[in-house]
Amino acid sequence: MNILKQFRGYRTPDGIVPSWNLNDGNGINGLPSSNKNAFLRPNYWFDHYTYFDNISSTTNRSRIVGDINLTYKFNSHFRVAGFIRKNQQTKNNESKVPTVLEISSNDASSSLAYSEKNSGRPIRATYSTRYNYDNEDNFELLMSYNQKFGDFAVDLNAGANDRINESKYLYNTTKGGLVVPDLFALNNSLISPFYYENVRSKKEVRSLYGRGSVNWKDIAILDFSVRNDNSSALAIGQNSYTYPSVGATFIVTKYAQ
Repeated sequence: MNILKQFRGYRTPDGIVPSWNLNDGNGINGLPSSNKNAFLRPNYWFDHYTYFDNISSTTNRSRIVGDINLTYKFNSHFRVAGFIRKNQQTKNNESKVPTVLEISSNDASSSLAYSEKNSGRPIRATYSTRYNYDNEDNFELLMSYNQKFGDFAVDLNAGANDRINESKYLYNTTKGGLVVPDLFALNNSLISPFYYENVRSKKEVRSLYGRGSVNWKDIAILDFSVRNDNSSALAIGQNSYTYPSVGATFIVTKYAQ
């Protein structure tokens, strides 16, 4: 690690960032050792400290999480509750790769270098922005009923929920380097048009559900439930699915005493 720290912040007279993994003249470019571009520039990777001292990536996040609910109790057996829930997150990212890392790279013309993209090799001076938006809203209505009838206890629930998910993604980045060194702006992209990606999605699931339990003297218990979801992400006519369940319990030890 000490040898890496020794090169932290070093610059050659012509402004190149050197590294400990120097080219011996027979490296990936096959240049003679007399060529300063073959010797001084790092192969494959930069000095770790110098690299992270020079790049910049800043992300700002905002989050909104909330739950509003209201319950009305008709009597001791029956009540109705309404819920509104929200979970929203927004992220903005700005990334910069300075020109000094581009001019210090030794493998730009290497056959081993990766294809020309926004990251990886060969490294290019780059400016990029990312925007992420994710939001989920839930609107729920729940009705509950419970009562005893002699030796039987009945507990019933029925409800409906509308869940809406929305997401947005926008990515912009310069391509091929910067026209004006270290002028970090999208319209300073060496190759025009610059690279961009825009993704938007929205999904809604409407649900109806019910659950019930019948208990006889805490000896025999019957539980059942059913739920139906209707999703906007599936083809019309094939976007509704129902899943029921039934469970029964009988406590034998009540008669083993």
